[in-house]
Amino acid sequence: MVRKHRRHLVAFLLSVFCVCGVSPAVGGTTESYDQTTVVVAYRIEGHPDQFGSSSLKDNPTIETYPILGIEFLTSPAQIRRLGGVVAAERKASRNPSACFYPGLALSFVSREKVSNVLICLECRNLSGARADEVVGMSDSGYEQFLALYNELFKGAISQGAR
Repeated sequence: MVRKHRRHLVAFLLSVFCVCGVSPAVGGTTESYDQTTVVVAYRIEGHPDQFGSSSLKDNPTIETYPILGIEFLTSPAQIRRLGGVVAAERKASRNPSACFYPGLALSFVSREKVSNVLICLECRNLSGARADEVVGMSDSGYEQFLALYNELFKGAISQGAR
């Protein structure tokens, strides 16, 4: 039953993106997530030696990374909290570590746009406000994103948690 509703929601969101001309983008010029109505959380494969494997070639992708799992967040309080964490982490602009193998992606969906955020729980980095930017995370930001990952994808273990 849940899978049936999830498929309908995915189909609806994809049709909104296509019909309304909403185009997904990493980051954006503004850091406001006030108009977000849904956050789509993706468990993704970010390791370069894995995401090109033949077993993942038919998986749908987000920002070229294969999707391994998907969950929807609709609680206004949770959406505001996540938007606040992303904005605070990006604003602090800490130096990133050398690698970037994201295992979590968040799509903040509003009527006007979709903003994607890629998160590496192994390196403690996240995608910046500009498409070519990666910023380091604080310990607090890392703990919040790791807790979200573990809550949503209970059966999976993030690389950062190993």
